[in-house]
Amino acid sequence: MKGNFSVEELKERMISSKDMAERKRWQALYLAKTGKYTVKEIADIIKVSVYTINKWVYNFNHKGEEGIKSHKKGGNHSSFLSWQEEEDFLAELKRKAESGILLTVKNIKAELEKKLGHTVSKDYPYDLLHRHKWQKTVYQHNQKWQSKRK
Repeated sequence: MKGNFSVEELKERMISSKDMAERKRWQALYLAKTGKYTVKEIADIIKVSVYTINKWVYNFNHKGEEGIKSHKKGGNHSSFLSWQEEEDFLAELKRKAESGILLTVKNIKAELEKKLGHTVSKDYPYDLLHRHKWQKTVYQHNQKWQSKRK
């Protein structure tokens, strides 16, 4: 294992870790640095695979401390378009609705798939409309979607 960290420094990083996932990574490096355990034994102690231990050591060797730290995983991972692209898409739908074209979720789904170039789940159009606070409006027993915002 590469790196300028001593066994004591690795132990300190392990103890001061803010979350359990990062603590496990530092623990694996600490145990490896002591030289008392094989990779298999470390994997058994930490309850992860040998592959995972090797990946952590590789990341540490190539990226240093940054390869071990936990990174935030936030954001909207359920959308295929950026917020602005969704706004533009819905603006086009609104123009179609105002010109008298009936909008159904089936039609919206087809338009989305055409724009994206791949299929989307049945829920995706509903999620898109909900994210932008659109609601269903019924005219003469037909369903039409419109924005709550004016």
